[in-house]
Amino acid sequence: MANYVESKEISRKWADWAETGSQESWDDLCGDIYLMCEGISKKFKPKTEEEHTDLTHEAYVAIMTKIKKGKISDNGKSPVFNLLTTAIHNILYTIVQRIKRKQEQNFKYVNEQMNKLQNSIR
Repeated sequence: MANYVESKEISRKWADWAETGSQESWDDLCGDIYLMCEGISKKFKPKTEEEHTDLTHEAYVAIMTKIKKGKISDNGKSPVFNLLTTAIHNILYTIVQRIKRKQEQNFKYVNEQMNKLQNSIR
């Protein structure tokens, strides 16, 4: 499955959804947004396919939540495609940084526990 989404096409779909509010146009738009999440998440170089899928799903849920809450809307200043890609990239960056911080904290904790154990053995 290709992860390519045409910027003019997504703008057209967004406008169609905003104008009609139909479920069909919403579903079509959601499919393209998922493909965008899938493509952008590859740029963060996930180590496994499972990690890639997790990043994609987390980004998709977050971006759809932002759209639902009205935090992303066509303001007429920027193309919708640019708004979406920037938001998805920022979401993924935040997710990846959170994962890295957690790994660092876990590594630090394990090292501290190992040091305590080694000191208690001596």
